[in-house]
Amino acid sequence: MILMPTLSNKNIRRYACHSTLALLTLAPSLGVADDPVERSAESAEIRALEERIRRLESERTAAKAPAKPADGSVPRIRVADGLVLEDPDGKWSVRATARGMADYRDFLDTDAKADTFSLRRARIGLGFTVNRELTGFLESELVFGASTQSGTPASAGLLQGFLEYAPSPKARIRLGQFKPQFMLESTMSPFHVEFQERSLMFNLLQNFLYDRGVMLHGAPFAGTYYGVSITNGTGINLDEFQRNGPEGAASSKDVTLRLVGNAAAWMSLENTVLHFGGSYKTGSLANGDATSAGYAAANGLTEDRGPVFFNPVPFNTGSASASRSIDRTIGALEGALSYRQFKLQGEYAQANYTGTLQGGQAFDRGISSGYVSASWLVTGESFSEFYRNGVFGRIVPQSPFSTAGGGSGAIQVSGRYSFFDGADFTTTNPANSGVLGGNTLAPAVTQSTSRADAYTLALKWMPTAHVALMLNYVRTEFDSPIVVNGQSMNRTNSLTLRGQFDFF
Repeated sequence: MILMPTLSNKNIRRYACHSTLALLTLAPSLGVADDPVERSAESAEIRALEERIRRLESERTAAKAPAKPADGSVPRIRVADGLVLEDPDGKWSVRATARGMADYRDFLDTDAKADTFSLRRARIGLGFTVNRELTGFLESELVFGASTQSGTPASAGLLQGFLEYAPSPKARIRLGQFKPQFMLESTMSPFHVEFQERSLMFNLLQNFLYDRGVMLHGAPFAGTYYGVSITNGTGINLDEFQRNGPEGAASSKDVTLRLVGNAAAWMSLENTVLHFGGSYKTGSLANGDATSAGYAAANGLTEDRGPVFFNPVPFNTGSASASRSIDRTIGALEGALSYRQFKLQGEYAQANYTGTLQGGQAFDRGISSGYVSASWLVTGESFSEFYRNGVFGRIVPQSPFSTAGGGSGAIQVSGRYSFFDGADFTTTNPANSGVLGGNTLAPAVTQSTSRADAYTLALKWMPTAHVALMLNYVRTEFDSPIVVNGQSMNRTNSLTLRGQFDFF
């Protein structure tokens, strides 16, 4: 039996030397060098020795190499839109998300509203995906109610929780609590909007930004996106009400539609977005009974989260003569034009609230609102690179900020005008048909106005794709004076700051 030597460099070299000496020793005995038979035997021995040396070297190299796992057997971790643990073959993934906003608001010309530091949003989430088709996601908001400044600590609650089946980009089915696709500004993530807060028009959605139900959405072909939702219409973290007979009877569902297109995709225009579309929302809401307050139309909060300047009284103040339900419809048009680093965007919406008093008197009260904004990415990024599925998404800097490499991040300058007009609501309207009143919030507004116009200038610095610092100046002018904490005012001016992170 032949024992193989230890596979080390030293042994291989020793074996090669011994083999060479053996050949040299044999050389003198090969005197009849021109004998063809002997020459053939010598050549065969040399080839055999060389082959053995190569085999030993190959075995040693293989012994030192690490074992290769089977394909897809080792999950990988990456940091992208959250912390993602995933199967390399795409069979499954798990994602943990976190995002937050820390603000400061300084009201420059009034003491009626307190200057304050604020934690605007603090969210954590966990999701999974199986075979790139089935997705589940849960996200909690840790600071619900923090904006009231009433002395009550913020509470935590579920923001969204849903299961989605996506057999095709053309059709995705989502079930649970989610954000129905409605209007451009509200469909966009608040972390991706150019301003610290959305426009005055956002007030029309009240607490219905998230709702419980089912949604079908997708992109049937390039440059087109749709969303169809059927929801309770009761708002976030609420099932259908059934506290009394009228609520049990008024359990119809909200239907929400959105259809948008990008003509630039149809015409193959580079670095361009020509976005247009519309949304429609309709539903019937329970309006209490003779012993309980009913539904109230949208109120109006300033863009700097200052006073609530528009305060409609509920359509039922505990009266037997009130309408048993309120039909609410909201129609909206949206448009955006971007070319390279410049963007214009605007929307207009009309909300109507209709009902019939028990005496037979019908009423229809409307609120209109809208905005137009302009933005410039000073550092040269193109908005079209971040437009997908009918919305503008996260800006990714061309040169992320770095003290070592000298990158500057992305810088954005924006301006916006918005308005809110609820002139149909007056102090002289019949009771329970859309009366303008006050509120007992913090700060308390004892005299409201029906219209406000807001002007906002914004500077946004994004050192990386997931972090942003913002500075906003907001001026709000009221159509008539409002009384806030006992002080009368025609306008507010404020300076607001924000630092935010977004791993989602």
